[in-house]
Amino acid sequence: MKISIFELGYRYILPSIKKRLVEIMLREYGYTQREIANILGLSEAAVSRYISSQRGHTINIEIYSDIDKRIRELAELIASHRIRDRYTIYRKLYGIVLETMSKKYVCSIHRELDRDIDPSRCNICPELFSSIAIDEKR
Repeated sequence: MKISIFELGYRYILPSIKKRLVEIMLREYGYTQREIANILGLSEAAVSRYISSQRGHTINIEIYSDIDKRIRELAELIASHRIRDRYTIYRKLYGIVLETMSKKYVCSIHRELDRDIDPSRCNICPELFSSIAIDEKR
């Protein structure tokens, strides 16, 4: 594999999920870019790039309603001040990344990036991440 599943998660899925979280926090909860940057431990420039789709645009996370729901739940937890600890926020973000991978939502993107990948034969992500993703929902 030219692009590992970990690289796929870090370079493509996580930024797309962060982009969606930033959009929700900005548009639905009225946070400023500065507030979002402080809460998520990002620079204001990074938040701006998410908003302008210069970052995190590879995957339209909204089409996966279950994943979008998880991101919305995280935004609600942040907005209601039930979660403010960055470690907890990122544990939940990484859990969403693993759930996305375990459901094979991004196999076609992996295939575009690495023609050696055959999504019909590969079951690595579901086998590795399904149980972790389920535990993270609790």
